[in-house]
Amino acid sequence: MYHKVTPDPHSGGLGLRVSPASFAAQMRYLRDHGYTVISMNEVPDFLRGKKSLPPKPVVITFDDGYRDNYRYALPVLKAFGYTATVYLVAHAVGGYNFFDANRGVQPRNEMLTWEEIREMQAAGITFG
Repeated sequence: MYHKVTPDPHSGGLGLRVSPASFAAQMRYLRDHGYTVISMNEVPDFLRGKKSLPPKPVVITFDDGYRDNYRYALPVLKAFGYTATVYLVAHAVGGYNFFDANRGVQPRNEMLTWEEIREMQAAGITFG
């Protein structure tokens, strides 16, 4: 689970921020060690026995829908042919992380726009 993928070490992320280089290295590790990235949308079929799990399955998720998921994570995911699931804060789309920034928990960060969400969906990213 990730929050942010960004080169900015001051952008917050509640300890769940990685740099783009680190994220790419983690995706490379998954590939090189035989992991199979699956979509969260597939999980119910696996749990109900409608589908068999592939070898070494893993799900990649992002919480909140920060704009850096589009800018930095999406190109890496596309390069590896991986999917991911982004859990949006729906009323923050196109805005900023008021839910944390206004409480002083994190610095102010831009959230995904609807256009970016549509582009990510077209690339195989799912949303919850």
